[in-house]
Amino acid sequence: NDKADLGTIFRPLTIAEKTMLLNYVKEAYDEFTGYVSEGRNMTKEEVDKIGRGRVWSGEDALKNGLIDGFGGLEKALEIAVEMANLDNYRIISLPKQEDPIEVIMKDLTGDAKVRLLKSELGENYKYYKEFKNLIHYQGLQARMPFELIDE
Repeated sequence: NDKADLGTIFRPLTIAEKTMLLNYVKEAYDEFTGYVSEGRNMTKEEVDKIGRGRVWSGEDALKNGLIDGFGGLEKALEIAVEMANLDNYRIISLPKQEDPIEVIMKDLTGDAKVRLLKSELGENYKYYKEFKNLIHYQGLQARMPFELIDE
């Protein structure tokens, strides 16, 4: 379409593209100030007077009434538990995140194993791989006497 190369460094934006992008920014700012005004019990005009599209430091945001306080996830959970008046609760983090270094090491050693097996087994590696997959299946299995290859 005629906007396929929007934002390319090889040509300047057209007037129509600039207008379109400006409208997107205005819509996003309007939506954002709406959320802030609802959450802070302020009018959109009050929010806009404070904000004007600027980014405030934490201290200035606190002074301007844009935040209630400082803290991370733990503080937010503490406040939520207090507001909900909970005595008995549990926190579950999903999905379980693996340590990035361990993931990298697994990937590296896994690739090394695959390369070694492929070099040792050659064309027979595909049978080894299929066998490894088969041992994870349970229950009754029906097999075809041929192999389907998606090319």
